Amino acid sequence: MEAATARADALAARAAQLRGDNAALAERLGGDPAAAAGAVADALAVAAAAVPVSGPGLEVTLSDAAPDPVQVQGAGVSGRVVDRDLQTLVNGLWLAGAEAVAVDGVRLSSLSSIRAAGEAVLVDYRPLTPPYRVSAVGDPAALQTGLATSVAGRYLQVLQDNYGIGVDVRTASAEDPLVLPAAGRLQLRVARPLSGDGAAGAAGDGAAGSVPAAGAGAGALDGQEPDEQGGAP
Repeated sequence: MEAATARADALAARAAQLRGDNAALAERLGGDPAAAAGAVADALAVAAAAVPVSGPGLEVTLSDAAPDPVQVQGAGVSGRVVDRDLQTLVNGLWLAGAEAVAVDGVRLSSLSSIRAAGEAVLVDYRPLTPPYRVSAVGDPAALQTGLATSVAGRYLQVLQDNYGIGVDVRTASAEDPLVLPAAGRLQLRVARPLSGDGAAGAAGDGAAGSVPAAGAGAGALDGQEPDEQGGAP
């Protein structure tokens, strides 16, 4: 597992280098059409998680509840953060206006997944361990208010009050910004040439580059309450 993760990291770094080389070559081509196309590409690159971003925002950390000394061994894993909990939090941050989101440094795009494999939580097929740090770039006040008043905010409150799961929220200012990397896994599914003015036609339906819709990063909100395992059924 460690060897596979290291290889994936190396490939992601190589892909980032190649994207930088492509950008440098495009800049050397010059001309107004290239400049217009570059402006469109830059805007889409942020939405597609193809480039790193930094700025103020909100960081929410979820941690497992402290072990219950009176719990019978094998009777359950109440208080453990599961994939559904992270999905709900991420969706809540998108709904609150996040411009970019990452979980433990793994950038999310509209093609990203948050799943479980046994007791492990996988984000884009990378196994993570608690505590889980979810970082969202955007207006800190709007993110905090939007999250607190959403279904996701109520969900997190239930996790905290009923199951002892730790929910720590901190804001990041422009002076001490969050720094999110580019996504390590990008796929171009549909594409078409730019129109003559270079201002439209950048991507087709389902193409990498579409803005993540509410729930696009990790599954749709359904408003379910957490079960006794610490995640929604």
